[in-house]
Amino acid sequence: MKFHGYSKSGNNPFKPVTSGQSGRRSRSDHIFVYTVHQGKERAYVKALVAAGYKAQTIERMHARFALFDLDTNRRSQVLDRLHARNIPVFIYPHAARPMVQWDGLHSVWPHTRCTFVIASGHVEVMQRFGYPIPMEIAGWTYCEIKPFEPVKEVRKILFGPIHPSATGWIADVDRDLNQRTFKHLMEYSKESGAKLVIRHIKALELSGLKRVPGVTYIEGRPDLAIDEIDAADVVIGHQTFAYLALARGKSVLMMGEDIPPRTVVHGAVAYVKSWEKYADLLTYPLDILAGDTTEMIAKSCKRNAEVTAWKKKFIGEQFDGSAFVKKLESHL
Repeated sequence: MKFHGYSKSGNNPFKPVTSGQSGRRSRSDHIFVYTVHQGKERAYVKALVAAGYKAQTIERMHARFALFDLDTNRRSQVLDRLHARNIPVFIYPHAARPMVQWDGLHSVWPHTRCTFVIASGHVEVMQRFGYPIPMEIAGWTYCEIKPFEPVKEVRKILFGPIHPSATGWIADVDRDLNQRTFKHLMEYSKESGAKLVIRHIKALELSGLKRVPGVTYIEGRPDLAIDEIDAADVVIGHQTFAYLALARGKSVLMMGEDIPPRTVVHGAVAYVKSWEKYADLLTYPLDILAGDTTEMIAKSCKRNAEVTAWKKKFIGEQFDGSAFVKKLESHL
């Protein structure tokens, strides 16, 4: 497993501050190690470096604490070695959705000092399925949160299909969701004249879709990019992509929200074990496949009390770096 550290040169955006730049005591002798995951670690690393800590690679095996995005598979082997050296381990969010992988999909590594989550809804979901590790709310880190902007005329629709894994694998249920959603959006686009843009990860065909004349295709990366989101009137997506759009104040519809969260385990699709305990909480109010497409899109373009409440629970408040550092330090 490869880990990365930030240095004082090159294109490093997280340069350690000196005691002259900060009002608090320098902690230049305090090293922490961390995992990189699609840029989702950046805000946490930046906050810690600004507080005087030094970000380093894992290979040194000498640190004040460690910051990981997951505790499963190969990561748990590294965590065992850290634990043997009495190095506290903290978890930051692996994705924008609550970390339901611990609901029967993967075992919880028992020695995590604290798990950071995005907002109160994440805490409630994880409590409902019995997550045993202490949790702290860190706030939304992926982009600037913007208020909802009602849409008077739908000119551009952005669809982010469920993307395959790093190996190119995708579950049949997700491929089917992509295909059904695309069919609905094609029909709506032809009837309304709205431009349809597809932002896909890896080859389009891996998501179960084909190129159709009149549709714009953009091959993106799982890098939290928001340019296409900001340029759209309505966004349809799943998990982090849809959460990003919601945070940016866009009209958002998700898809297949009635289907339990899932992943691949030993080559087969596995579903969470306790979906019935938190489905009512986690399910987003507007699903493109749950009604007439034209009516659902029109509904997403207006202010909606259910969506506003859902956004408060699962997007929450903007990340506060200083508050995050204080919360982490309280568990050391």
